[in-house]
Amino acid sequence: MKLSILLLVFLPFLACQSAGTKNKTYSINESKRSIIELRQEILDKGDSLAYHDLYFKFVDSDNEYNELFFYAYVMAFKYNYPKAYMDVFFILCKMYNVKVEEGPINLTSMDTVSKNLAVESVRRAALMNYLDTKEIFKSLRQ
Repeated sequence: MKLSILLLVFLPFLACQSAGTKNKTYSINESKRSIIELRQEILDKGDSLAYHDLYFKFVDSDNEYNELFFYAYVMAFKYNYPKAYMDVFFILCKMYNVKVEEGPINLTSMDTVSKNLAVESVRRAALMNYLDTKEIFKSLRQ
């Protein structure tokens, strides 16, 4: 009798776990939205969550950061998003092989336009008191 009651209670739950009804699992950084949707949300609305998801799609894959640069630029200079300002800076540093981990950051290997963009990005992030950008700004060698 007890066995039949237990079967009646738990059988529906066990049936739901059949092979055809398993849910897709996502990693902690994986978005349920497609890259196309994320890009559209960034361009149309300045959606910081979409930007975060897109950022991690690029970081978690073999895609180059260069592809993220456009969206970082839009989020920074159109929507005034402080993290994107710093992403613009770090992407430019990576493109020009500028070491940012230690000591003064030497931007002399960048062309004038890129250098000005990098400095302006850090300056704007620093004005917004974003993380330690004031210290980064002080350490820039132009």
